[in-house]
Amino acid sequence: MFYPNSYGMSSFYANGEEEKSVLKAIVLNQLQNNLKSRENLIQYSGELLEERFKSQFFTCQLRTLSDVLGEQNVERIDLLKIDAYKSELDVIKGIKHEDWKKSSRLS
Repeated sequence: MFYPNSYGMSSFYANGEEEKSVLKAIVLNQLQNNLKSRENLIQYSGELLEERFKSQFFTCQLRTLSDVLGEQNVERIDLLKIDAYKSELDVIKGIKHEDWKKSSRLS
């Protein structure tokens, strides 16, 4: 699910209610010292969260990491950073056994 107004929370495994709860907790924690702002935010929080989490769905072609490594002829991996919100394990599962050997840090 893609949230154009909150793209950092977009995910293949998105859960709108969970993301709204997390964002609301973050905002409320930041406003703890300012009671007037907090009261206003609480009053309008439902409307704000609904707008923030309007979602769009896209059909996308998915490829495993090993498929991409093969297409790009990658022979060695010095650093692999996975930033796939809630999908990191899926990315790791897409690494073939022989590709794990391309980096001593992955083995």
